[in-house]
Amino acid sequence: MCGIGGVLTIGGGEASGANSALFEHALGHRGRSGRGSYTGGRISMHCARHAVIALAEAEQPLHDATGGFVMVGNGEVLNHRDLIPRLTPERRDRLRPGDLQVALELFAAHGPAAFEDLRGPFALAVWDRARERLTLVRDRLGERPLYYFDDGAEFVFASEVRCLEAVLRGRLTHDDTSLLTFLGLGRCTGARTMYREIKALPPGEVLRVDLRDGARARRRLSPVSGLRDGLADPPGDAEVLDLLDQACRRVLVADRPLAVGFSGGIDSTVVLKAAMDRTDVAAVITVFSAADPDEDENLRRARAVARLLGVEVTEVPFALPSFDATLDVLHTTLDQPCAEPLVLHNDALHTAAGAHAGVLLGGHGADEVFGGYARYPVLLADGGRSATRAWMAASPWERWNRAAGWPRLVAELVSPEFAAAVDLPEDALDRPVPYGSAEDTDPVLFGQALDLFRLMAYDNFRATDENGIVRGVEVRSPFFDLDLIAGAFARPVGRRVDAANPKGLLKRRFEGTPLAPAFGARKVGFDDHFPYPAWISGNLPHFSEMIAEGPLVKMGLLRDGVVPRLSELDWRSQWRLFALSAWLTR
Repeated sequence: MCGIGGVLTIGGGEASGANSALFEHALGHRGRSGRGSYTGGRISMHCARHAVIALAEAEQPLHDATGGFVMVGNGEVLNHRDLIPRLTPERRDRLRPGDLQVALELFAAHGPAAFEDLRGPFALAVWDRARERLTLVRDRLGERPLYYFDDGAEFVFASEVRCLEAVLRGRLTHDDTSLLTFLGLGRCTGARTMYREIKALPPGEVLRVDLRDGARARRRLSPVSGLRDGLADPPGDAEVLDLLDQACRRVLVADRPLAVGFSGGIDSTVVLKAAMDRTDVAAVITVFSAADPDEDENLRRARAVARLLGVEVTEVPFALPSFDATLDVLHTTLDQPCAEPLVLHNDALHTAAGAHAGVLLGGHGADEVFGGYARYPVLLADGGRSATRAWMAASPWERWNRAAGWPRLVAELVSPEFAAAVDLPEDALDRPVPYGSAEDTDPVLFGQALDLFRLMAYDNFRATDENGIVRGVEVRSPFFDLDLIAGAFARPVGRRVDAANPKGLLKRRFEGTPLAPAFGARKVGFDDHFPYPAWISGNLPHFSEMIAEGPLVKMGLLRDGVVPRLSELDWRSQWRLFALSAWLTR
C-alpha cells in the first residue's frame, strides 16, 4: 500500500514544483518507506511508499525498460511472478524488481489490455511520455481507492480525498446528494464523493486522459462473472478449494513480516493455517471485549483453536474509547465519514498488527463468497417469490432494509426544503451490479454480489485501507481473490448456501483433524461482539452537542425536531449523524 497523487496541467504551462511539496505533505501518512516524485513537461507524479515487496529496489515512481513510461501505484499485483513469462525477452532481461514493475512492463507492451490479468488490490497511474497520455486504473473490487478532479484545465488524482483537499484548497464544495445518501444508505453512490468536484474512479474502470487533444476515454475491465467464460461446467468442490489455495498463496506474497487477525472462527482459521503451512507468522492477534473477558465467546474460541494449532495468540483487550479518543481516530485515520463504528475495534487490531508486521491477513469476505450469512438461506427459502425491494425491506440486515426504505429515512431526518433541492438517486443499488443478471434467476447470488461489490466497498475496503495504512499495515484477505470469487459464484445456489451447514466447503479443510469439532456453532460476529448501541447511548450527550452545534443544523439539512428526539432514533442513525458532523468540522 502506498499513497499516490499527481497533477496534469491541460490548459498550458509546465507542472508546478509547488505541487511536490503539497503532495509530499498530504500523502506522507500513507507511506513511510520512501517518497518519490517525477516531473516532466506538464505532469507531476508523486508517491509515499509503504514497501511490502522488493523493499529497497522498487522505489517509486517506476520507469519501464525503455524509459517511455512512468508509473505510481498503490497496492500489489499478487500474481506478478506468473505474468513475467508474458514479457518480451527484451523487457524480461531488463526487468527491475517488484510486482508493479511487471505490471508497468506489460502495460508498456500491451496497453490497457494488460490490466485484465492483474490479480490483487491495486490503483495505478501510468504516464506515456511519447503520447502525452495519462492512464488510471483500479482493481475490480475497489480494494484500493483512487479519486480525481477534472475541470478541463487541470486533472488531479490522489489516493485520498483529503490529499486532493490539500492541493485544491478553496475550489471544492460539498455534494448535498452524498450527504443524504450517507445518512440514508451509509455510503456515497456511483462515482460520487463528499465533494461535487471530486469523483471516485469506479472499481474495474480504466480512465485515459490525452493531453494533446484533451480527450477522455473510459473502458471497463471484463467483469468477474466473465472470468470463467469458456468453461462449460460449474466448478466442483475440489476446484474451488484449489482456487482457495491459490488465493492463500497470493496473499502471502510479501517481503515484510505477516500477522494474522484471528477470531477462532472458520474464516480466520483457514487463513492462519495456510500462512503457517507456508511461512513464518509474526503474530496471531485476537481483539476481545475488555468489558467482560470471562464471558467473551470469541476469546474462548480463539484460545481453544490456537492450542490445537500450536500457536501463541497476542490478546488485545478492546475497551470502547472516550468521545475525544473516538474523534481522534476519525480525524486522523479516515479520509471520509464512516457509516459504522466498527472502525474503532479495527483500529485496535491494526495498531497491534503494526507493532509486529507490515501486512495483516484476515478472513473478511468469506461469508459473502461462501454464503455464510444467515440472510442468504432466508432468501433461498423465499424461492424467488418476492421482488428485490420486498426481500430487502423484509431483511433484518440493516444494509439491505435501509437500501429498500432509504427515502423514508431521509424524509424522517432531512428538512423538506433541503431534500427538495437535492437530486436523489433513483436506484439505491447503483445498478448495474456485477452478477446483476442473476437478480431474477438467482436472487441469492445477486444478494451475495450486492454485498461484496457494493455494500463492502465504502466502509470496509475504504476505511480498512485508510485506517490500516495510518497504523502501518496493509490489510489483505484471500477471499477477495477474483478467481476464487468467480469460481465460488459459478456454483449452483444449492452448492453455495446450506442453512444446515454454513460454509460447509470451508469446513472440509479440517475434516478428519482435531480442529473439525471447533466449527460446529456459529461464531459471534464482530458487529454484535462489542456493545456499540449501549456505548452510543452513553455518549449521546456528546454526540447530541456536536450534531446540534454543528454544520448539519447550520446548513438547514436536519428536519425541525430531529435534534430534541435524537435519543429516539436507532443507534446507527445516531452514529451517522455524529460521524458526518465530525467529518464536516474536522
